[in-house]
Amino acid sequence: MSRDGVGRVLERSDDPGVPEAVPRTLSEIADRLDVAMMDRVWVFPPLKRGRKESGLVVVSLHMDDDTERRRLVTISYAAERRGLELMLDSTYTEEGQAPPDMLPRVMEGVVRRAGEDHTAAREVEVERTPELFQDLLDEFDPKLFAPKPQVEPEADNGVSKVGPESGGALAAGSPSEQDDPRAVTMDPP
Repeated sequence: MSRDGVGRVLERSDDPGVPEAVPRTLSEIADRLDVAMMDRVWVFPPLKRGRKESGLVVVSLHMDDDTERRRLVTISYAAERRGLELMLDSTYTEEGQAPPDMLPRVMEGVVRRAGEDHTAAREVEVERTPELFQDLLDEFDPKLFAPKPQVEPEADNGVSKVGPESGGALAAGSPSEQDDPRAVTMDPP
């Protein structure tokens, strides 16, 4: 239970939060950090308030030159859903290095300092095995991940096309649209 700014009690289960936030943050982590160097991942339960959500993911990474120490990177995120619009902002912070046997105590300290509204994180052992990180991603509904534009080759000239009909979109006046002789522009009436 937590309290809102006016002191009313809020039940976590009452707030929908942003279901896309955790899977999209994890997907972004896979793009930004070397999954083949990951030791463990801790996913802390998000704090939800209405259609807003914030959370924390911690990643320990093996060091290139020292197998006895791990780099710690925290990824905090804030997400908000407004109608069909989704805002997701994440911040990556290199926290330092620690021996692997110290990491459970470090995570317990994170929970303790966060206060009564937080519970322990889910720990996922990756041990330099990208498939284990992928297993974590596979636990989420594929619809929660950011859509990837579909690229289809053109039959007549081999040029790839990205647009609404292929699942992607081109901004009006983008270089791809300006260079395409087939592009049609319309002046406002």
